[in-house]
Amino acid sequence: MLREGEIAPRFSLPDTDMVLVSSVEFKGSKNIILFFYSLEDSLDCTIKAIEFSEMIHDFRIENTVIIGINSDCCNCHAKFRDRYGLSIMLLSDSTGKTCEAYKVWQNTPDKAHHKWKRCIRDSTFIIDKKGVIKHILHEPNPVGHAAHTLDLIQSMREPSEAA
Repeated sequence: MLREGEIAPRFSLPDTDMVLVSSVEFKGSKNIILFFYSLEDSLDCTIKAIEFSEMIHDFRIENTVIIGINSDCCNCHAKFRDRYGLSIMLLSDSTGKTCEAYKVWQNTPDKAHHKWKRCIRDSTFIIDKKGVIKHILHEPNPVGHAAHTLDLIQSMREPSEAA
């Protein structure tokens, strides 16, 4: 299990336009809000994605990028982005390696088929400019989640960065 204070696992995944986005490109210059979600168009995921998009300007002021990750394909992410007018990055982890590195896979009962299925546990990782995990939020309440993570980002400011 990952812990606050540890170096965040690196990733390089395709976005909605199939362009690779790597965590390394943000090191030293941007904080990262990395949120993993199980299903596009689920109520919780949609609320979080819309709220993050509505607050994108506030996060940019804080030198923070917002990245959503799940195992859906790039085309599925593009449709989701376009359907709701999202302005955040959505990355496809079709192999599940990044989900594995962040330990967000979980087994849940599939009552309809009388077996267990593997899905992503909704989780948010706040990573500072040095690549260190500062906060981990598992299964956060979607309403107000963007505002809460902005507060956490602002609390991470160095004294010289205070607004």
